[in-house]
Amino acid sequence: MKKQTVMVAALVGMMLAGSGVGKKVTVVPTPVITPQATVVVSAVKPEKPVQQQHGDGKAAARLAAAQEALAELTADFALVVPKAGKDGATFTAQGKMWVAAGRRYIVAYEQPEKQRLVSNGSKRWLYLEKINQVQIQSLPPAGNPNEFFLELGGGLPALIKQCDVQELPKDRKHPEWEGFVLIPKSGTSLGFSQVKMWLAGKQLLPRRVVVMSQRKVRVDFSNVKVHTLDELLREPEKGLDAGLFTFEIPQGAEVIEMF
Repeated sequence: MKKQTVMVAALVGMMLAGSGVGKKVTVVPTPVITPQATVVVSAVKPEKPVQQQHGDGKAAARLAAAQEALAELTADFALVVPKAGKDGATFTAQGKMWVAAGRRYIVAYEQPEKQRLVSNGSKRWLYLEKINQVQIQSLPPAGNPNEFFLELGGGLPALIKQCDVQELPKDRKHPEWEGFVLIPKSGTSLGFSQVKMWLAGKQLLPRRVVVMSQRKVRVDFSNVKVHTLDELLREPEKGLDAGLFTFEIPQGAEVIEMF
């Protein structure tokens, strides 16, 4: 078996948990493609104590309604994890994502290494191009907090119910953004201490997400494009091709089934 490689892909809205090679799976709560195979984060502790707040029902309802109205989303993303390695170096990654209803998605990392995570709604494939290896995985249960941004109409609304939601002050550099913070309700363990997100437009599309867990993880989104449920009902031909969400195993690739 090839050297173990561990991956966790994010997207905030994206918050996708990956796994390790082989049958011994280590779930990594921080949404990062690890720059080194030996880096595994298992415990979740906030960098600073987080003050518990009472949730804003209106803010939570707005977030949930905006998510439920979406059917498809595509975006470019850039991920930053300060002090990610043993030497304290900042880890960065870039890529593109496609997300559709029915728990279907593609997270394609281009930098620092090419990796692709594809879900057809019932199972998913993790392809590590550098070592030509494919991991075939079962999907986690719906509403998994590590995947809430990859489940249109399901993941984020389910997570909101478990959190107190507050609006954030306006960002001076981006006054058009609307900011929200999600803090797990007292007695609830979700793998993070808080999530801050900045969204824009009537559809509240993601622009930036900051996750506070063992490490601080920031994901910035650009070129965000969406289709709403209403749009696809009127013009279904504009939707993403369903064939996008089926992964064809490359010739000669090592295949590991992780069910």
